[in-house]
Amino acid sequence: MNAVEAAILIMMDFHEGAGRYYLAKLSGLGEGFIRDRLNELRAKGLVESKRSGSYLTQRGRMELRRYLDEVGIRKLIQIDLSRLLRARHAACMVAVAKMVPKDVVGLRDELVRHGCKAAVIMRNECGDVVIPMTPFKVSDMDAELSRNLKEASECGDSLIGVCGDNEFINIMAILSVELGAPA
Repeated sequence: MNAVEAAILIMMDFHEGAGRYYLAKLSGLGEGFIRDRLNELRAKGLVESKRSGSYLTQRGRMELRRYLDEVGIRKLIQIDLSRLLRARHAACMVAVAKMVPKDVVGLRDELVRHGCKAAVIMRNECGDVVIPMTPFKVSDMDAELSRNLKEASECGDSLIGVCGDNEFINIMAILSVELGAPA
């Protein structure tokens, strides 16, 4: 599986039953490109298409999980980071990873170079979610966001938050960076 196929599967997981037109709108990609990728994924047995839309198969979920494990991502969640980043973006998400970034600033910069409009690296410190290299705790800025991030992660997890113009760019940016050594 390549990163583009994984990104499409992730969007399908977020939006179960989405059709190719909706996936094209979410991703900013052409409908024909999405149609061709869905046909390829269907031929591999990773998705099934019905009149109501396209769905991940059990095999598709397993292959996606395997791919995410290989790149160090435990979980991807859609979450609004606008209060934390002090800006409104079309799409935001957080990747939960069991890793310690070697270079927090470098990782953030790399995510932006890969197309995100904003990125923030956070860490679950067993009682609060903190932003490394700063005195800030997420709970000081947004208590509800902090609670949601703690529920989505475990003590010691890194949380890589990205926002941008669309989900596809955000997912591709996360999948394109080297996340670092496991914690």
